[in-house]
Amino acid sequence: MSIVFFLMTAVGLGLYFSQSQSSKRPLFAGMGVLGALLLLLSRLIPSGAESIDYLNEYEEALGYQMARSLIASVPEAGTALYLLPQAANPEIQKRIDSLERGFLKGLKGSTWIPQAMNSEQLPADIPAFGASPQLFSEVLQRHPKAAAIISFVGLPALDPSQWPGKALLARENKFNRRIEPWISQGKAQAVICLLDNIDSSARPKGKDPEADFALRYRVLTP
Repeated sequence: MSIVFFLMTAVGLGLYFSQSQSSKRPLFAGMGVLGALLLLLSRLIPSGAESIDYLNEYEEALGYQMARSLIASVPEAGTALYLLPQAANPEIQKRIDSLERGFLKGLKGSTWIPQAMNSEQLPADIPAFGASPQLFSEVLQRHPKAAAIISFVGLPALDPSQWPGKALLARENKFNRRIEPWISQGKAQAVICLLDNIDSSARPKGKDPEADFALRYRVLTP
């Protein structure tokens, strides 16, 4: 789009200076000025695609770090059952796909076996946190041999003392009072949430997932 605005500016100003006797010179001048203004705005305001791209990279970095946290905090590997939200919006679904891609990349080289669980009971969109106890009860009943539950839909909406003791890692949005007892009681091996202060001008590089992760998130552990 910037190229179009540049050409618009060049053509408009070119005609203005070359057609010195033309009655259309004000029109050419206006065309050149408008093109220049549009070009400037296109440089200052990020496009929607750019915005979505960098959010996808953040999601991939989060997924990767979740996998590394699992490897670091749970010594006995087995099946890593992970729960992803589902979205009707295709752009948000791309972020979820990036999240899953990062998680699977992070597990490469380990002995963990990733297994996805999709359910109609899962929250419909991101952010989606505080999943129902019924959902987690269903998960545990269907997969009693899973070595760890990785919830990208938040911590269970129940008291930590009611959790059966299976390894649990979860993603939350911002730090909140619900997180602290899960960590202090050792019921969650790791919880990922947003930093308190995020530099909105920072952008992930897409080369080092751990560095990208550190721009936006933090990991809380017992």
